[in-house]
Amino acid sequence: MKRSSPRIAALLAAVACVSFPAAAPGQQASAGVGLSDSVAALGCTLYLLDGCPAANPGHLLFERYQALAVDRTGGANAFLYVRAGIPWDSAGTSAAAIGSACVDENHLPDYYGTPWMTLAENYALAARRAGLDPLIAITTNTAARYPGAGNAEDPANPSANQYFCGFRAIVSTLDAFATRHGVAPPTEYETYDEPDGAKVNNACNPTPAGNLPPHQAEQCAGWYYYEADLANRTQFGRRLILVALSADGDSANDPNLIAIKAYASYLTGTIGLYPAVWSFHPYEDLSATAYPDDGTLTHDDTATVSAFIAALYRSARAQPSIWLTEAAAQITDPVTRYFGRPEGCDDREADDPAPYGLGGCLDGNPKGQAYAAADFLDLPRSGSAFPGQITRVYWHQFGSLAAHPTTWDSGLVAPGDAGERASYCVLSGESVALAVTDPECDRTAAAEDAQDSARTYPEPDGGPDLPRPDFRACPQPWCGFNLLRLRLTQMGRQAGLGTIARA
Repeated sequence: MKRSSPRIAALLAAVACVSFPAAAPGQQASAGVGLSDSVAALGCTLYLLDGCPAANPGHLLFERYQALAVDRTGGANAFLYVRAGIPWDSAGTSAAAIGSACVDENHLPDYYGTPWMTLAENYALAARRAGLDPLIAITTNTAARYPGAGNAEDPANPSANQYFCGFRAIVSTLDAFATRHGVAPPTEYETYDEPDGAKVNNACNPTPAGNLPPHQAEQCAGWYYYEADLANRTQFGRRLILVALSADGDSANDPNLIAIKAYASYLTGTIGLYPAVWSFHPYEDLSATAYPDDGTLTHDDTATVSAFIAALYRSARAQPSIWLTEAAAQITDPVTRYFGRPEGCDDREADDPAPYGLGGCLDGNPKGQAYAAADFLDLPRSGSAFPGQITRVYWHQFGSLAAHPTTWDSGLVAPGDAGERASYCVLSGESVALAVTDPECDRTAAAEDAQDSARTYPEPDGGPDLPRPDFRACPQPWCGFNLLRLRLTQMGRQAGLGTIARA
C-alpha cells in the first residue's frame, strides 16, 4: 500500500485545490458515520452489481447523499461503514453438544428464495467496491419470525457449539468469496444481535461451563461472544474485530440497565473476557428529542450505558470503543416511556389510541425528524463517558420497503424510494433550519399505514399509497467528481495519509 501512497497523495492534493459550489453549512458528525440495513436491501443500494436493476432510485439517492456529504461537510458525514445481519446458521451448523463436529448447512437458510449467504456475499462485495467497511451482525434464525425466511430445521438460537460452527462457516465462506473477487474480506463481526429481543433464554446450553438455568438470554449471548473469540484465536489468527453486547433499544432505555448489566457482568466477571468494542442501539434517544419539539438534544440512554461500560474497565485495562450500530428516527416507534419518563405524541391517526408512542412525535413531522438527525450527529460526543469513547454511529435503514407490513420505518428515504426526508438532508450536511423549509426534504414524512406505530393492518383511515415523485438525481459531473473525491479520501485514510481539508 505504501508504494501507491505518493500517487494517492498527489490526487488528493489536486482534488483539494478544486473549488466547489458554496453550500449551506450544516452540522458535522462527531464520530465516523455508518449505515445499517437489511442485507437484502443494501447490496444494490451501495453499488450496482451485476443483476441489480438498471433503474435503481435507491442507489441514485445513496450516491447523491455521499456527494452532498462531501460537498457540505468535507466528507465528515459521508458513510464510511455499513452493517447488515445474517442468521447464525447461514453456512454451517452442528449437533448441540460441546465438541460435536461442524458440518455444512444441508438446507441453506434463505430470504424468500435467495440464500442468506448469497445476500451476504453481494453485500460485502458492494461495500468494498463502494469503498466502505462492512460489519456483519450474527442474528437469530429468522424462520421463527418471518415465514419464508430462514431454516425451520434449525433452532432459532444456537447452542454454544452450534454457534461456533455457524460463525466459523460464515467467516470462512466470506473469506473465500472475497479472495475469488479480489477484494478484502469482512473483518468486523457483531457477535449476536439483540439477544434479549431474540429471546435467546438458555438456548446456548450446553456451554463450556455447563448448563445455564432458564431465562438467561444475556448470559447465553456472552457464551456466543466466547465462541466467536475462540474461533478468532484458533481459526482466523486473531485478525477479526469482534463486537460485544449489541443491546436493543428497550435494554438501553431501561434506567436500571438490567439486561445490559447481566450480559456485561457475566462476560467480564464470569467468562473473563474484556472486548475491545461494545455496541448498543439507543433509538429512544433520537425519538425523544422530537418530543419537546424545540431542538433539545437527548442522550440519557447512551450516556448511561457508556458510563457503565467504562466502569467495567479498571485503570490497568485499556478502555474499549463503543459503536452505536443502530440508531435512527424510528417514526413507527411504539415505546411510550423515555428512560422511565412517560413520553409520546398523538400522530393524529384516528385509530391510534392513547398511550401515544414516541414514534408519534416523528410521524409526519419533518421538524422532529430533522431534530432527531441532529441528535444522531451529536450523540457520540454528548453520550460518551470520556472524549473519543464512541467512535462510530450507524443510522439504521436507508429506505423502508413499500407496502410491506414490517411495523418498522426509520428510513432516510420514504418507503419505495419516494424521495428524501428531512433526516436525509440534515445528515448529508444541510442545516436543520434549511431542511425544514426545503421542499426537497419533505417528500413523504409520514409512515405508510401498513407500518404505523399502532401496528394495525390495514388501518381503516389508510388512503391509497402516493405515487413516487420524480426526485432530483445526483447531477453530473458534480456528483461523480465528489464521489471520486470521497473515494480518494478513503484510500488516503486507509494508507495512513489522513483526510483532505475541505476546499
